[in-house]
Amino acid sequence: MDQTSVQLDTRMNNESFIDMFLLTNKRFLPSSKMNLIKEKLMRVDNYRLDNVLSLDFKDPITTFMFSMSLGVFGIDRFTIGSVGIGILKLLTFWFFGLPWFIDLFFIQNATKNKNYEKLLDVIG
Repeated sequence: MDQTSVQLDTRMNNESFIDMFLLTNKRFLPSSKMNLIKEKLMRVDNYRLDNVLSLDFKDPITTFMFSMSLGVFGIDRFTIGSVGIGILKLLTFWFFGLPWFIDLFFIQNATKNKNYEKLLDVIG
C-alpha cells in the first residue's frame, strides 16, 4: 500500500467519523452551522478529532426544563456559562418574572450556541 492510498483511506475514515459525530450530536449544535462545523472538522488533525469525542455538550431540552423550574433564579443561565445573564435574571426576579418568561424562548438556542463555542475552542 503506497502513501497516497493510506492518506485517502485515513481521510475516508475521518469523514465517516465526522458524519457519525454530526449525526449523533445534531441536537446539541445549531443546525444552521452544521456545514461549517463539518468543514472545520475536515481540516483538523487526528489529535483534535480525538479531543472532540471528550466534549460534554449541554442538552438544550434539559436546559429548557431547568429554565422552566429554576429559570426565575437564573440557574439555567449559570449552567450553560452565561453568568452575566444569570445574575441579571437573579436580580430582576421580583420584576414580575419577565426576564424568565422571555428567556424561555431563547434558552435552547443559547445552549446550542454555547456548545458550538465549546466545539470551536477544541478544534481551533
